[in-house]
Amino acid sequence: MLATGRGLVVLDCDTQRAITQAHEQLGVPEATPTLSTPRGGRHFYLAGRAPNRTDFQPGIDLRGSGGYAVGAGARRPDGVYEWIVPPWEVEEAPIPAELERLIREIKKGETARRAPRPAHHQWDPHQVPRRQGWLHATGWDERRGDPGRPTRREHHRMPATSQGARGRPDRQELARRWRERRCGSSTRGC
Repeated sequence: MLATGRGLVVLDCDTQRAITQAHEQLGVPEATPTLSTPRGGRHFYLAGRAPNRTDFQPGIDLRGSGGYAVGAGARRPDGVYEWIVPPWEVEEAPIPAELERLIREIKKGETARRAPRPAHHQWDPHQVPRRQGWLHATGWDERRGDPGRPTRREHHRMPATSQGARGRPDRQELARRWRERRCGSSTRGC
């Protein structure tokens, strides 16, 4: 496997039609490192930056930032990945203008679809969801039949009435509740 990104983009064409489209419509030159795939496809190695996208075009995947491509010499049951134009004979061609335009359109579409983030996220750690109720918030485990000890996450879900400084539960309050759950209402013999 070969990690793509950081200046390396691989255009993965799965069919003969996709290979023709890459050359004629997208402007991928013949003089760039090219790998043949066992099923008759091609991997064109290009220099530039692009996102990682499957189904970039019909039969074409774009392997860019955060992506991977299968390298030369890799074996599959149906064949081997082999160099047609090896990288020691030619340099990676820069991304063609038409391909660059399509990549920019993808990036614009991503930013338009992304929901805007609020400037300040308001989160109340003391709010107990109604559905869970008090027993869940204090750590009662119905499956064990034992209240157990509240986990760190459950401490933050306790009602605001037992909160101490800086919104954290008082240690004494936590200890009292734990004793009550473990020993019942009487504190003798516990």
